[in-house]
Amino acid sequence: MSPTDADLVILGGGCAGLSLAARLADAGAHGPRVVVVEPRLAYVDDRSWCFWSTADSPLARLASAAWDGWSLSTAQGAATLQRAPGLAYRYVRGADFHADALARIAATRSRVTLLQGVSAGGVRGGAGASWWRPRAVRCTVAKWSIRARPRRRRAR
Repeated sequence: MSPTDADLVILGGGCAGLSLAARLADAGAHGPRVVVVEPRLAYVDDRSWCFWSTADSPLARLASAAWDGWSLSTAQGAATLQRAPGLAYRYVRGADFHADALARIAATRSRVTLLQGVSAGGVRGGAGASWWRPRAVRCTVAKWSIRARPRRRRAR
């Protein structure tokens, strides 16, 4: 069995990849060794997420706004959602989500490593999953890999 640099490589540090990495970081010293590969050099406040949830859901504390219902008005009339007790529609800014996830990852003191400005040249599966950087010698071998980024569309 070959030595591994990580237990898990996450390709893509967007919402899905950072969410997974932060949850694994929360496990502390008992968590897996994780490498997150993200081509962006920096996270900016360029998106937001909205969802219905209870006050104790994991992301509710990050919401900068919340509503307990909504209404839609058109020239033909209006519709109002029946309010559901205990649920709110929450708005989370990208900057708040990223800051929280990055702080949780930083708290692991090297259990989770975020490589920003790095693209994966490819992924090999099998006994030990591996990814490699384009035009680079270094290859990271891991027990598992997860692709948390959209597949590229092929030109027709």
